[in-house]
Amino acid sequence: MTPYSVPGLLRAVLTGPQLYSSSDVGEVLGMRLIRLRPDELTPDPEPEQGRALTVVQALSGPGRDR
Repeated sequence: MTPYSVPGLLRAVLTGPQLYSSSDVGEVLGMRLIRLRPDELTPDPEPEQGRALTVVQALSGPGRDR
C-alpha cells in the first residue's frame, strides 16, 4: 500500500456499507477499533472537485509573492 492510495481507501471505507465481522471489530482505550484489510478493498476514485482543487493548488505554486 502506498501513501497515494490511502485517500482512495478511506473514501471506499467511509462511503461503502458499514458491515464488519466481529473478529475485525474491537475496543482499545474505550474507542471502537475496526481492522481494515487494504488488500481486499478497491480504492474509490478521486471526485472531480478533488481533482480541481489539486489543479488550483498546483497553479498557485510553491512560490511566494513578496
